[in-house]
Amino acid sequence: MTLAVEAVFENGVLKPLNPLNLPEHQKVRLVVDTGTPPSATPKQWHWKEAQAFDDHYVGDASEELLRQRREG
Repeated sequence: MTLAVEAVFENGVLKPLNPLNLPEHQKVRLVVDTGTPPSATPKQWHWKEAQAFDDHYVGDASEELLRQRREG
């Protein structure tokens, strides 16, 4: 079965705008289309980059990551 569903992304969770007729715990495959061109989409940070900041990593790599984060 294929459904086209509009949803909102809140607190890390996609929430459908209308009820879905699916059984509880049904696994689905999502294809997310934001309607925004890729060039306008903000850069996504990899978890390893975020962890380097959390661990107060120092060195050339951290400076480059800081520069990229500032520039978006």
